[in-house]
Amino acid sequence: MIGLDRQSSSKPCAASVQLGTVSFGRPYGLRRETLPRQTSFRVLDEAWEIGIRTLDTAQAYGVAESVVGDWAASRSVQPEFVSKFSSLAGLDSRQAVERVTVAIEATRRHLRRPCIDVYLAHDVQDMHRAEILDCLLEAQNAGWIGTIGASVYKPEETLELLNSGRGRAIQAPVSVFDSRQADEGAVKRCRDSDARFVGRSLYLQGTLGLSADELPDHLSALRAPLTAFNRIAARMDVTPFALALAYPRLVYGVDECVIGAVDPVHLAAVTESLDITAIDAEAADDLWTQSRRLPADAIDPRRWPAMSP
Repeated sequence: MIGLDRQSSSKPCAASVQLGTVSFGRPYGLRRETLPRQTSFRVLDEAWEIGIRTLDTAQAYGVAESVVGDWAASRSVQPEFVSKFSSLAGLDSRQAVERVTVAIEATRRHLRRPCIDVYLAHDVQDMHRAEILDCLLEAQNAGWIGTIGASVYKPEETLELLNSGRGRAIQAPVSVFDSRQADEGAVKRCRDSDARFVGRSLYLQGTLGLSADELPDHLSALRAPLTAFNRIAARMDVTPFALALAYPRLVYGVDECVIGAVDPVHLAAVTESLDITAIDAEAADDLWTQSRRLPADAIDPRRWPAMSP
């Protein structure tokens, strides 16, 4: 397995967890939930109360940018905002630059901020277009955006982005069942180059809160590893959500992550996970071995069949 310690020398804090806000503006997860504005505000209040200080949103998340911007203004708080511009695939250079320019202005307006703290490409290929990088650097020099980077899927995309010097912030999927970013050295490379690596999809869109019997048919490959995972959580006397949060930190060395929540009670797992300081090495090795055999169709939600809201 990857050569990382299974225990932490110091207790992390809730500030290492970002709150994902996709469900504030569009259907998301296995249950395809979109939260009412009032519920979104309650989730945000609870997140702030436990110490979460970074909110992750995107142009593609419907009204989510406006929801978090309105919430922050109504509470007179200053969270760190991470947002993303949508894919520019199929647009020529002029159209693409215009689209990004408009997106930046719209996001600043929605968030009620002169500067977007972290601004990512939702499609990493856009970061390899010279005209887009120039546009982002101009916006950065103007003080409209801060750190730039991309949301990626594959470890080779992380490594390519680092090698090109085109981004200092990277979001990538990691979970109990997805160790690729660590296995291929992308997590360590980010740390060594002082780039910000944020793990996402830790709950695999809610899968890690289910029992094996509750899995839909298209995720049948996850039944055995999910059973093993739930058994470990029970043996440790922690909730599956808490273990799912702690696992990438302790096993892969992922220091920062983004999670979604559709109810304030889901955030209790954040506090609980911070108290987990070690995972049995044999159990971690067993899960890693099982995850290595999983097909991409099981761990990549883009490949899941579309479900109606």
